[in-house]
Amino acid sequence: MSAATLAVKDSPADLGLEPYRSSQVTSARFQHALRDGLTFHQAIRRRQFWSLYGMWLASQIVTSLYTQHVVLFALGQGISFILASVALGMIGFSSIIGRFATGVFLDRAGIGRALVLCYVASLLAGVVLLVTRDVAFLLLFALIFGLSFGGRSVIEVPIITNFFGLTQLAVIVGALETSFGVGGLIGPYLGGYAYDLTGGYSQVFLLCCLLSGISLVIAISLQRSVVAEG
Repeated sequence: MSAATLAVKDSPADLGLEPYRSSQVTSARFQHALRDGLTFHQAIRRRQFWSLYGMWLASQIVTSLYTQHVVLFALGQGISFILASVALGMIGFSSIIGRFATGVFLDRAGIGRALVLCYVASLLAGVVLLVTRDVAFLLLFALIFGLSFGGRSVIEVPIITNFFGLTQLAVIVGALETSFGVGGLIGPYLGGYAYDLTGGYSQVFLLCCLLSGISLVIAISLQRSVVAEG
């Protein structure tokens, strides 16, 4: 894989290629986005950069906390290990559906609406988990959260491109996605610490709902920016 990156080109245009069914208008728009996009140093001075970073950091804390602790939580509710594992696997399965569904919705309704919808689903999943006491609610949580998780991954590059263009897209994406690493480091430890402190998961999942609510508020503010700049 490392060797393959040496052959990667920045754009199909570097090989004399154009997008499938492209037109002169599409090509002109692409060149405009490439020419007028922001550099990394310009991007980090924008509010949208840090809004995205904070939103993804909070959501990744929630994601890593769920994936690391949901089985332990289920066992504490008397749910069998097999069914708890099935619920964890369902997050991954429903995320596949979420990727396709969000892609279709994004093309029809726009980036802003798709972004907000995904974070509404994330918050709803947290609320469901708070009241989960049996397998049915656990599976419902897994379904909703998986849809949200898959959908959010589809939106990452389009929304970055919307705000910052294509000039240094790879660098900006790489910088923003460090939030996933930081959130993935914090989440499991934070969940374990809160459980040891309180003796249960109620406070942990309340925290997840709070972080999901913060992410939703940021998503709504970003939606307004997308509309304003679009």
